[in-house]
Amino acid sequence: MAGKHRNWHAAWRRDGARLLHESGLAVEYDEVLGWTTTDGTIQAWSASEENRGVPLHDLQARLQRLLREASMWRDGDIV
Repeated sequence: MAGKHRNWHAAWRRDGARLLHESGLAVEYDEVLGWTTTDGTIQAWSASEENRGVPLHDLQARLQRLLREASMWRDGDIV
C-alpha cells in the first residue's frame, strides 16, 4: 500500500548546487553546517504553508521531513 508521500521525489529538482522543492523551499548541503535553506526561502515556504492552513506547530515537522527527503534525493536513495 502506498502512503501519501509515495512520489515525494517528483517534487524535487536540482538547480546547480541547490535542491529546489515545488513548495518554493531551496536547500544546499554544507559539509560543516549540513542542510541550510537559501535565499530566505524558509520565510516564503512557511508563509505558503500557513496560507494552506498548516498550523504553526506543524511547520517544524514538515520542514524536517523535507530535509530528510532532500538528503535521500541527494544520496540517491530514491525508491
